[in-house]
Amino acid sequence: IQYDGGTSPIGLVIHNTSTNAAADAKIEFETQGAMDYSIGIDRSDSNKFKISRHANLESNNVLAFDSSNNATFAGGVGIGASPSGGYALNMGGHINMQANDIYGGDNSQILLGASQDLKIYHDASNSYITNATGEIFIKGADDLSIQDTDGTNRAIFQANAQKLYYDGSLKFETTSNGIDVTGTVQADNLTMLDNEYIRLGNSNDLQIYHDGSNSYITDIGAGDLRVGTGAFRLLS
Repeated sequence: IQYDGGTSPIGLVIHNTSTNAAADAKIEFETQGAMDYSIGIDRSDSNKFKISRHANLESNNVLAFDSSNNATFAGGVGIGASPSGGYALNMGGHINMQANDIYGGDNSQILLGASQDLKIYHDASNSYITNATGEIFIKGADDLSIQDTDGTNRAIFQANAQKLYYDGSLKFETTSNGIDVTGTVQADNLTMLDNEYIRLGNSNDLQIYHDGSNSYITDIGAGDLRVGTGAFRLLS
């Protein structure tokens, strides 16, 4: 016990003034003659402060602190829970990130669910959200928008409409009557059932349909029905 020369103690100070680089400043704890733990400064390992299950701080380290206040645990750590399952960290409560980040390398996965059903990871080229059981639900209080980094290509899901954008321009939108397409529609086939109409014109003036027995091309608006072609044939 060291004092400052006066009557006030400054605490317990353990010195090791040996010039031997392997001579550590440490305390050893024994039970019935068997060495259980030692705690102190390991001079042979950059003066790290260690707790060890051995007489020597160089062996069987449980915990080590370096000069930058970084801590290294040899086994699993339990916070609010017991270490189990071979995991490095077991939590018995929530994590408050305090506006900080969670980092993981390529192919490191976030696994959720009792059977790790949901996986989130990046493989150095692409990012993945993979679900092995049931459906994936993505919910938003307002609109839900899926977009590229600059937002020019995106899909927006709203309460009354779903919208698809290409290069910043709206191309596809659902409406109460069906869909609204801006641009050209290319399709291999167009299949419509009986009494389903192809309607053209602002007032649906031109109608093409089949009623189950006959086919019709009907102009119900103003003006003529005109057919223009280099050669016109009617075949039975």
